[in-house]
Parts: sequence; structure tokens; C-alpha cells
Amino acid sequence: MLNFQITPSSGHAESCLDIQFTIKVDKADVLEVSIFNDSAKEQLDILSINKGVIQEEKTVIAKNTNSIEGFINLFNKDKMNTRLSDLIKVDLRCVAKIQVGEQIATEESSTVFYNESQSLDAHIIPFDFVLDNNVIDLKNNVPIGINVVCDAENKFELAIRSDDGQSLCTFDVVVHKGHNTIQLPSEIAWHDLQISKYYMKKFQFYWVKFEGVNHMKFMNRKYVPIPGSTISFNSTTMHPKSQTRLGPTGAELSKDFVLSHRYFVHTWK
Repeated sequence: MLNFQITPSSGHAESCLDIQFTIKVDKADVLEVSIFNDSAKEQLDILSINKGVIQEEKTVIAKNTNSIEGFINLFNKDKMNTRLSDLIKVDLRCVAKIQVGEQIATEESSTVFYNESQSLDAHIIPFDFVLDNNVIDLKNNVPIGINVVCDAENKFELAIRSDDGQSLCTFDVVVHKGHNTIQLPSEIAWHDLQISKYYMKKFQFYWVKFEGVNHMKFMNRKYVPIPGSTISFNSTTMHPKSQTRLGPTGAELSKDFVLSHRYFVHTWK
């Protein structure tokens, strides 16, 4: 009897992930194994095995053994699993040709790899989010008012992004349980989103969700849109508040401090 298993049995799309497979039979003098992705209708390349040889990258042949372990990718030449994005699951099938003495038998076994990025809770925002105003008043230097309601103390990364993803403003918020009022200086959004250049674009708030890893083993950022959080700006120019040259102790700053082009406060040059 053929036993075909994979580890892990689920994962995220657009994530660097090798799949370990384990194949076991009752007994075999010669064991010939192939693995197929039935969802993509292709025979998979075998990346590595613990015993036997790999023929033409796709078939494993091992002698005098009843088990084989190795690694595959879900899709050929797609280590980041980008083709998994639109699929809920991937059907994998193992075909084993088993030779015992002069007798040769062929057996099949199937298993499923599930896409966690398509789970029912994948796009649920873990907090309530309300904006004070969807039109940002740059002319009067009014900050962006954000209200976050959360059921526990937490830290979230939020982002404002244009619909084409060309301009992006990210920031972290630390919230306590209950209602939280947050003000984002409009100067930061104006600078990071390049409003003077991308004034006509549409902008929206996103929750940054970390899932999966890239080739460097860093976690991927996935931008989940927050419903009802589209914003626009009433001007292409920024009118920052006037700044004094006094430091935190009240003493006048030296000429080594200049006005920051991003935050519009004096900083060490």
C-alpha cells in the first residue's frame, strides 16, 4: 500500500517554501516514483532525495527500500509560489511503480496543500478603524485624525497607499484596549505620498499584515485594504506651522540644526 504525505500541508501564497514529501510502501526491490500537480496539470521536478537517483529531474528510482523522502516545489520553476495566489488548494498526486521480484504493480496516492492566504479570515481587520475626515486639509495644516478600537493592547503597522502602489506612507501605532485617538501629521503624508506629484491619484488606508517569507527569510508585507478609509487632499502644497529655534531646554539652537525637509522640525544636519 502506498502512503504519500507532505510537510507542511498548508502555507501562504507568494512565499518561499519547499515542500518535504514522504513516500512509503510495504516492500519494494525497485521503487520508481513520480509526483504530479493535478491543479496545474504538470509533473513536478524533484529537488532532492535521501536515497536513490533522480532521472530527468522528475522521476526517483531507488532499490531495496520501502521509503523515500525528498523535497519539491508546488509549481515548477516557481519557488515563491506566485501561482498559488488564485488557488484555494493544490491537488498533489504520487504515482509509484513497485517491483517485487518479477512482479510490477502501479499505485497512486493523493494529498492536498491548502492556501492559507485564501482562508476565510485572511482579509479580516483585527480592529475597528474610523477617520475623522476623509478630506485632508493641507491648506490649514490639519493632522489626519484616526480612531482605532481594539480588544487588547497591540502594535499595528498601517499604511496610506495610492491605488497603483507608486506612493506609500507607512507608520506604526501602539494601541491599548478600547478606543484610541491617533493624529498623523499631515506633513508626513504630504511628503511620503508626494502629493505635489501624485495629487490626482486615489489613496486608501491599509493594514499591513505579515505572512510568508521571501528568499532572504524576511517576512512578506501584505497590504489589506481597510473599508471606508479612502482619502483625498484639498491642496498640492503644504503650509507647515512656523517653528522656533528653541531646543527642549528653551535655549536657542546653534546653526548646526537645520529644518528637516520631511518632518519640518529642526534636526542635527
